Amino acid sequence: KKTFISYGNGLYYGSIYVRFSTKELSRQINNYLLLMFGIFIIAVITTYFLANRLQKIISGPIESLTDFTGIITKTTDYSLRIQPKGDDEIGKLYTDFNEMICQIQQREQEKEVAEKSLKESEKKYSSLVEGSTDGILIIQNERIVYANQRICDIVTKPVKDIIGSRYLSHLDKKYHRSVVKTAKAIQQGNNYTLEAVEVEIINSKNQPVPVEVSETEIDFKNSPARMIILRDITERKKKEQEVMKLSIEKEAAMATSKSKSEFLARMSHEIRTPMNAIIGLSYLCLQTDLDTKQKDYVEKTHRSAKSLLGIINDILDFSKIEAGKLSIEKVEFQLEKVMDDIATLMNMKVHQKGLEFVFSVSSDVPMTLVGDPLRLGQVLTNLINNAVK
Repeated sequence: KKTFISYGNGLYYGSIYVRFSTKELSRQINNYLLLMFGIFIIAVITTYFLANRLQKIISGPIESLTDFTGIITKTTDYSLRIQPKGDDEIGKLYTDFNEMICQIQQREQEKEVAEKSLKESEKKYSSLVEGSTDGILIIQNERIVYANQRICDIVTKPVKDIIGSRYLSHLDKKYHRSVVKTAKAIQQGNNYTLEAVEVEIINSKNQPVPVEVSETEIDFKNSPARMIILRDITERKKKEQEVMKLSIEKEAAMATSKSKSEFLARMSHEIRTPMNAIIGLSYLCLQTDLDTKQKDYVEKTHRSAKSLLGIINDILDFSKIEAGKLSIEKVEFQLEKVMDDIATLMNMKVHQKGLEFVFSVSSDVPMTLVGDPLRLGQVLTNLINNAVK
């Protein structure tokens, strides 16, 4: 390097030349570079080993947790637990994982209990439905999706011929309109429940079977559906017809009985008028002068007329009893007179039988009584008639 030397007056005095070598500097720079490269290599190797070590420390537990999760997934054994290692973050992760598995195990146990209970309930419900004495249908989209055995018995068809068919196809056509109206009401979400109504379902022999139908909305396999319960009322209908027939026969018998009673009452009244005349005239005839034979004839006529009048009164009373119009009197009467009237009526029958007819009245029986002398006489006359016979 050349440097000019001068003073302030601008005069030139001389030059200085400086020479030096850069080998030493280059050598030092190269040494520094080698040192830096070595340090870099050492740092890289150290970092690699540290990273590898840290990876094993951090990812190792995570990989173990991943493998343990795979085991639980494959075996579905939620009773397994992973052993925590330390109290650091990894240990806390293991603990939280075990807590999560514990909660899952509890939920699975609850689920198993619920599923078991549901299966038992479904089994019980299925047995009740299948063993029901009523036919049960479940309908979705106007198609039958379930039918129990009872409905098969009612329509005399196998279940395979019922499933998938239209409900209306099994009903008498005159009920189609009301059934469609009910189905629309259910589809519109009115929570419609049909009370029991009587319809006729057609069996495999194309014969109508009277059934009582109840219908309601249900949820079947997570979809809205209609459950229809059909009860066979064939026997009930037969009994109703029998009762109706008996009722008609009873009414006819009552009408006949009423006509008979009215006829008897009318005829009794018609006969009593001339009979009273015969009794009255024979009585008047007995008050006249008659020889012994004539008097005997008239007395017998008089007694027979009175006896016949008693029979007519009995017939009239019978018609009154049937009509519910018989009334009992309550008047004073003389018991002796009732006995005399009975003796007059019964003497001829007793005499014809060759019997002796004697009244025996206890001394403590009063002769004046209160009651219905006519009915008392009729009762005693009937008893004596039976005794004479």
